[in-house]
Amino acid sequence: MKNIEDRGIVQQLTRYYDALLDEKPFSDKVDYQQPARLVAITPSFHRDNLQIENIILLTFSF
Repeated sequence: MKNIEDRGIVQQLTRYYDALLDEKPFSDKVDYQQPARLVAITPSFHRDNLQIENIILLTFSF
């Protein structure tokens, strides 16, 4: 949740998601095999975030 537009909100959400999967808090109550949804709440979204939303399903190789 942000109170202003944030160009890096998608990157922040994905970092939080990665940390969650690494640490798996509350693993006795949470099934980490289930799909997750990342939710951003902000008064407006930067254009870059909307572009990322359209391509995030791509597979990356590093």
